Amino acid sequence: MTHTHHVYAIKPCLLIAAALGVLLTTPATAEVPFPFTINLGEVVPADTFAMDVTVLGCAIGYGSHGGYDAKVTLQINVEQPDGTVRDLELFGPFNAPVDGNINTGSPIRRLVLAMWDSASRVSLTARSWKWDGSGDTNNDWDNIGRTQNSRNNPLVRVMRDGDTTPGLAGFADQASAEVYMAPYIDEVTGTMKLGTNQAIYLFELGVTSENSSGFDLQDAVVLVTLGDSPVALDATASAHD
Repeated sequence: MTHTHHVYAIKPCLLIAAALGVLLTTPATAEVPFPFTINLGEVVPADTFAMDVTVLGCAIGYGSHGGYDAKVTLQINVEQPDGTVRDLELFGPFNAPVDGNINTGSPIRRLVLAMWDSASRVSLTARSWKWDGSGDTNNDWDNIGRTQNSRNNPLVRVMRDGDTTPGLAGFADQASAEVYMAPYIDEVTGTMKLGTNQAIYLFELGVTSENSSGFDLQDAVVLVTLGDSPVALDATASAHD
């Protein structure tokens, strides 16, 4: 379920029509400390918050030796303190693999045009899709059966500052999670170098077991940045354009 909010005054050249978000050109930066905890795969901010979400990268193929690029769709799930859950489709329809595909080869950032109550719980859900061999419409792609939510799930990891990176090679010579996270890894320690307002979600969407040779946690790599307001989050990114 989605809902509509008023649009903030953000650079017109960066706007794309959307119910809940705008597309921006650079990932958010970590300049303003913002307290949160990670509880069983959910980010739980301590204060009222805004957020933006950046797909840093995806690498998932289907078929022999990686085959062709699978489609990937993404949904942001916000469970509010009263138990109400908002499912945000910032990158296109979650059930439309062509229109909502995030496996594009380039980072995509969405600024959420809403404020959320403190103690809301933020989880992410990703889904991979396989081609049926015909055309390239939404109806020509089938759900592989790999839909993963970050909540209490061994096939999704949520990283924060100081965490050890997975150290897993990408399956079938694909890029590893570390490649997509490179700007957020300390070159000396090899650990995550994130702001206190940032977390990165790593998804496995190709296999269902951590013991599989295809388990590489880089099928979707997604950065979430928290802030005091959408305008403040946009300002930190704009300063680095």
